[in-house]
Amino acid sequence: MKNVIFAFGVVINLLGCVSNNDECISALDCAEQLSYRIQNNLHLNKNHIGKKAVVKISLDDRANIEQVTIVENSADEQFERAVIDAVTMTFPYEALLELPESEYKKIKTIKLTVIPQSD
Repeated sequence: MKNVIFAFGVVINLLGCVSNNDECISALDCAEQLSYRIQNNLHLNKNHIGKKAVVKISLDDRANIEQVTIVENSADEQFERAVIDAVTMTFPYEALLELPESEYKKIKTIKLTVIPQSD
């Protein structure tokens, strides 16, 4: 089960728009890469289908996580833990540091929505 909807609140919302193109030359490109990386790190089971977690991620100036907070959840601690674990395994992501400072500032605070769906 790898069908997961990701919505990034960075520049625009991305719904399931992930690629494994490793270029990170704009905030949008980086959001796509982060979606792909988080999805690959996310370990879910069939009980998580239809659940929703909204996570706020704050990064420091070196692309390390400063804070990860669940801001909306489905009252499922196992699902929330899986989402937080996937996020923490994704960072630091050094490719973000290649962005111009103005673009990096757009992605330092990320609002991520995760909604697993069945195949």
